[in-house]
Amino acid sequence: MFLKNAESIQPRLPSREEICALWEKFGMLPNIRRHSRQVCRVALTICQWLEAAGFHFNKAMIEAGALLHDVAKAYCLDKPDLRHSLEGQRIMEQAGYPELGELVAKHVNLPDTGSLDEAVIVFYADKRVVGEKVVSVAERFQYIQRVYGQDNPERLERIKRDELLTYEVEKRLFKLLPSVSPQDL
Repeated sequence: MFLKNAESIQPRLPSREEICALWEKFGMLPNIRRHSRQVCRVALTICQWLEAAGFHFNKAMIEAGALLHDVAKAYCLDKPDLRHSLEGQRIMEQAGYPELGELVAKHVNLPDTGSLDEAVIVFYADKRVVGEKVVSVAERFQYIQRVYGQDNPERLERIKRDELLTYEVEKRLFKLLPSVSPQDL
């Protein structure tokens, strides 16, 4: 069961200008920028719905996390041994944003703690967007399998685990939001 977020700690976060500078510095491709903007829109919509239901979040953290979740994607394209989520975490930590780095790391491999926080919202929002298009979880994971599975059984198994976790997160989220459904995104 998700718990209400009661933390009031305000981590240091980048401004919009600093976010754009990080996009430039790490060569974020235009399509990844568009994807990140759409993930941000979805995440902020979910945040708005949850806040209307009595939950409270750091919206600036959600916005920065959504916009920077794939900051290392282009950087890692020609480095198959690197995982963009972990490189993104390293980048955020080196830039002085350790809490944001944790969120970036979790956008791919969310630990299933059952809690509801900014990382869960960004994780789920990312799992609802292919390119710039909001899609179902099933469509997103078909895309992930096709593009990243590469007939690698270990990778495909990890993708399937992530898909099951995403469905569980979706179920928990929308149980808290009886007046909306996943299709409303």
